[in-house]
Amino acid sequence: MSEQENDGNQSDAFPGSALPRELTKRAEIKLADLQARKAEILKKMQKLRYLANNLAGRRQTAHQNEPAFPEQGSRSGVEVPRLLRTGNGKLRRACRIALMECEDGQTSAQIYERIEKRGSACFHEYRDPLQSLVNELETMARDGEVLCSHAGQEELWNLNRA
Repeated sequence: MSEQENDGNQSDAFPGSALPRELTKRAEIKLADLQARKAEILKKMQKLRYLANNLAGRRQTAHQNEPAFPEQGSRSGVEVPRLLRTGNGKLRRACRIALMECEDGQTSAQIYERIEKRGSACFHEYRDPLQSLVNELETMARDGEVLCSHAGQEELWNLNRA
C-alpha cells in the first residue's frame, strides 16, 4: 500500500506542477509586455528631452530678456527688486549706452548698429539678435527705463530721462 500511496502522491504532484509552469509563462508574457512598454516610454522621453532642449534654446533666444517675476504694480502688489527683473545685464547696459548717445528716438535696428559698432555686447550667442534686442528694450520699457513711441510702422526707443 505504501507504493500505491506514493504513486498517488506523485500523480497529485503532476497536476500541481502545471500550475508553476503556467504562472512562469504568464510572468514571462507580462515581463515582455512591460519591457515593450518601457521601450516605448523611453522613446517618448527621448523625444520630450529633444523638444525641451530645442524649446529651451528658442526660449533663451526669443524670450531671454523677459522678467521671471511679476512686474511692479502687478496683481500680486508685490514689488520685485530691479535686479531680479532684469534679463541680460550686459545687453541692458549696451542698450542704455546706445540710447544715451542720441537724443532722438531710435529704431531697434539703429540701436543694434550702435551696439555692434561699440562692441558693448556680443550677439553671436543669440539665434535672432535683433529680436533679443527688442525683447530687452520691451523689458526696459516695462521697467520704466525707456520710452517707446510709434512713427508709422516703426517703434522708436528713447531713454526715459525723467
